[in-house]
Amino acid sequence: MRRNASLAAACVANGEALPFADRSFDLVTANMVVEHLPQPLLVFKEVARVLRKGGVFVFLTPNRGHPAVWLASVLLGRSTRSWLAVAIERRDQEAFPTFYGANTPRQVRQIAAAVALEVCRLETFSSWPLIRDFAPLTVLECLWIRALARPALAPLRSNLLGRLRVAGGGIA
Repeated sequence: MRRNASLAAACVANGEALPFADRSFDLVTANMVVEHLPQPLLVFKEVARVLRKGGVFVFLTPNRGHPAVWLASVLLGRSTRSWLAVAIERRDQEAFPTFYGANTPRQVRQIAAAVALEVCRLETFSSWPLIRDFAPLTVLECLWIRALARPALAPLRSNLLGRLRVAGGGIA
């Protein structure tokens, strides 16, 4: 965070014990963080605590319903997934253990209900091809992404976008 000139303020904290007063924020975001939470229920509970009435939690995370994410979560150990992240051009300090404890719509709904957050939106979507160095596989992946545009295949898309809110607020 010290190297990020765009930040006006920053705080490093444990998501399971945020150093903020109750009802401090209107918005909490997490971009590609949820998959790294060993105990997502505790973090979601803290998010709910620091959000004001009607406050919103928006997050983006890999969808465990996507075949590649599912295979990685089942077949590869956490240390192997961290090594793989480095192998696909992530710097070592950007490779964090993954747990996938809140990475399906079902898991998110269960956790949200447990911490009194309302689900406003849970949507899966596909991003760009991950395979870019081998044209035949890139073409196959592009065809796969195009096939996932069908609503019936939405559970297989690569990303999960969530918007949850604290009960009792206005439109979120």
